[in-house]
Amino acid sequence: MDEVTIRSAGVEDADVIHHIQLRSVGALCSKAYSDEQMTAWLTNRSPQM
Repeated sequence: MDEVTIRSAGVEDADVIHHIQLRSVGALCSKAYSDEQMTAWLTNRSPQM
C-alpha cells in the first residue's frame, strides 16, 4: 500500500482544489438542487475565491 502524507495546502494547490470542489459539488449535490441552483452555485467560481 502507498504511504499517504497529509500536509497543509499551498497557493500552488489552488487549481487542483478548485477542480475537485467543482466536480464534487456537481456529482454530490445535483439531485438535491435544481439546475438553476447548481448553475448559480458553480458559475463565476475561481481558484482565487
